[in-house]
Amino acid sequence: MYAITRVDIKRNNKKLQCFKFLRARLTIVFGLITLFLLFTCLDPFSTPNSPEFTYKEVIVQPGDTLWELAARSNQHYGDQVQIIVRETMKYNNLTNTYIQPGQILYIPVRL
Repeated sequence: MYAITRVDIKRNNKKLQCFKFLRARLTIVFGLITLFLLFTCLDPFSTPNSPEFTYKEVIVQPGDTLWELAARSNQHYGDQVQIIVRETMKYNNLTNTYIQPGQILYIPVRL
């Protein structure tokens, strides 16, 4: 018959604790790698810099807002207006969304 001693139990417990510690650390490392790849490699939206966009020249009229112009130019992609506004600001070197009548803007639109 097999006899299990306290030394055997302690040894097995130490091995089990070591494996649990290692598994927890590997889970954290793989989780961080997954998050890194998700946020750096995958773009959930098509950005206006992709080839499926072009820029349309628009002259700002009284009462126009940047958000309205972006939404009007991209009616079929209403959920991406924020992206269009951000890219419009970047392309036109705007520091805020304030625009003036007569100002010429280039707004990204889908082809």
